[in-house]
Parts: sequence; structure tokens; C-alpha cells
Amino acid sequence: MSMTHAGDKIKRLRVSTGLTVSELARRAGLSQGYLSQIEMGRATPSVRALAMTAKALDVPLPSLLGERDRALLEGTMPGTLQEFVADPEDAMISRALPRLDRSSKQALILIIRGILAAHGQGGPDGELFGP
Repeated sequence: MSMTHAGDKIKRLRVSTGLTVSELARRAGLSQGYLSQIEMGRATPSVRALAMTAKALDVPLPSLLGERDRALLEGTMPGTLQEFVADPEDAMISRALPRLDRSSKQALILIIRGILAAHGQGGPDGELFGP
């Protein structure tokens, strides 16, 4: 899969937002050299690197891809691309849930309720989602 197009788009977005390669790399959790190689079309970015870069640029991952690359990527990933790119951590959690036993899921629900309550986002009577 040729991701030169993605590198071009990343560079254009980076420059338009006034970020240096170093700053974008730091925000995306990538090395400056790797990001530079992606922008120049000398390295093929992983899906994870693209997702992290899109998040750092505050754009949806599909916006970094051409139609052909988007179609190829969707054909190689479980689920939909949109499901994955919304947030890589969300995708990881959704893939892990079916592997948990009932008691582990109940423990996870208690943790989530506690976090939501701490942020004033829990519903009445401990519901996970407020009004």
C-alpha cells in the first residue's frame, strides 16, 4: 500500500497548523525521524502511526488517506475503519470485552462508574450514562 499520499497530507496539515515536525512527532508519540520519513514518502506508516498522527492533528484518520488506500485499509482490518479510527483506545477496549468473563466485566463496570462519577458524568443511581 502506497502511503505517499498520506505523507503529503500530513505535511500540508502540519504546516497549515504551524507545527514543526518535532512538535507534531511529540504530540503523536512518534520519533521525529520516522514522521519526517513518512512526510517525504520514504517510510510507510503503520495504521497505528496514522491514527496517532490524525489524533494529534485533530482530524479523522480517513482524511489522511486517498480513496484507494482507504479501501485497501478497510479490507485488511477487522471491523470498520471508522470504528478503529474514532479512537484507538476505544477500539482496543471493544476488542477486549468479548474475552472477559462475567466477573471481570462487572469489575470493569464498577471502575467505569467510579471514573464517571468522579467527573460528574454518571447518571442517577449509578447508571453509566447520564441524561
